[in-house]
Amino acid sequence: MKRLFAFTLAVGIAAAMCSCGDSINTETTPNGETSISASEYTIEGFETDASETEKDVPTGNVDDIINDFINETVHTSDADDGESSSTQGDETTQMYYPVKEDGIRLLGDHAECNDDGVSVNGSIVTVEKGGEYHISGVLDDGQIIVNVSKSEKVTLVLNGVSITCSTSAPIYIMSCDDITLTLAENTYNRLKDGEQYEYAAEGENEPNATLFSDDDMTLNGEGSLVVQANYNNGITSKNDLKIESGTVTVSSKHDGIRGKDSVCINGGTVNVQSGGDAIKSTNTEEADKGHIIINGGVLNISASEDGIQAQTYLTVNDGQFLIKTADGSGKSWSGSAYGNASQASAKALKAETAVSICGGTFNIDSGDDAIHSNKDLTVSGGVIMASSGDDGIHADESLTISGGKITVTKSYEGLEGINITIKGGTTRVTASDDGINGAGGNDGSSMGRPGGEWGPGAAGGNAVVSISDGYLYINAGGD
Repeated sequence: MKRLFAFTLAVGIAAAMCSCGDSINTETTPNGETSISASEYTIEGFETDASETEKDVPTGNVDDIINDFINETVHTSDADDGESSSTQGDETTQMYYPVKEDGIRLLGDHAECNDDGVSVNGSIVTVEKGGEYHISGVLDDGQIIVNVSKSEKVTLVLNGVSITCSTSAPIYIMSCDDITLTLAENTYNRLKDGEQYEYAAEGENEPNATLFSDDDMTLNGEGSLVVQANYNNGITSKNDLKIESGTVTVSSKHDGIRGKDSVCINGGTVNVQSGGDAIKSTNTEEADKGHIIINGGVLNISASEDGIQAQTYLTVNDGQFLIKTADGSGKSWSGSAYGNASQASAKALKAETAVSICGGTFNIDSGDDAIHSNKDLTVSGGVIMASSGDDGIHADESLTISGGKITVTKSYEGLEGINITIKGGTTRVTASDDGINGAGGNDGSSMGRPGGEWGPGAAGGNAVVSISDGYLYINAGGD
């Protein structure tokens, strides 16, 4: 077994490694730096294309996959006694939301509940005491509100519900210490809002998501939930948001899933189709907040902007990821159709301070960078296959690869950062410009490429590319 190892390139010196030869040449530049040219070098038994990686990552058309989940639980409540019909393609199937004998009973144009912790006003149900509440049936145009003391916890068990609210969030957690939504086993649940919200006073802007919580929120269970957000965001927690299990599918006009302080996904299946970012944390005021941690689960993401964006750090320990952003790598990212295009991007994985990939399997097709950090980025495990409209893996500061299997099938720059350290793993890169680029500066998005915001000489003289172990194959149109 041969390895490419133990060489360091200072900025301005790039190694372009392509297939089909048998020699490595080195030369010393006038300033004493070492340039390594391996443009025609192959390792026996080392796959240079994506075939080895493809068998390890999820595949399929991510939009078709998500639409299948949406269609499975998209229903119109035009039948009596909680019965609802669903049309999927040419085939009409009958789905039922049977109303249970106890708990909160949704009966089309009104609701009923005998629990003294719940008040009902027509189609508006308000939970006023902490505890566990089971909900079943169909609400044509109404709302579930949780308004309890900040010291109380509430669990809502969705036991087969379809709730539509034309003017606000179908489920609005107004006040609560901690809310848990449990998807009862083998149940289908749906939340759908209208295109405009009505607020009690001018200047109010909450709720602004189909499922909205003012505090911590956890989703669990073994059922399914589809959230159709026609106004703005799909699921929002103003504090911590956790997904433990179940199947959660979001189709949103803007962002899909938002946890201001954090998002933690430990399991289940999460499908997001968003007009903005798919999954994000947004706290810009506290250094220990605004992060995303993914420990497992299956994530299918189709986002017009970023796939997964953390305001501080993003850590992936495990999970299965199928991600497409914008129109994919086949079409250059040209800015957002929603809001301020200059502040938007279409990166698959992105964080402001640090990205850590410790495990998981990824199939990425991104209009912008596949994996991006505004500071540091590390890959120590996992299997990554990425096709990017801009950079494959980009760090504004340090990029470290110590393990895992990385295949960048298409990119402008394959690997980019001020300080790049490769000390393990298997890395294959195809780039139209530089395969590995030691450079400095801020690489916002692919708008304006080639060159982006970096341009010639942007790196200065402080960047270092250090390779000490692992397998590395580069097919570059530039350096």
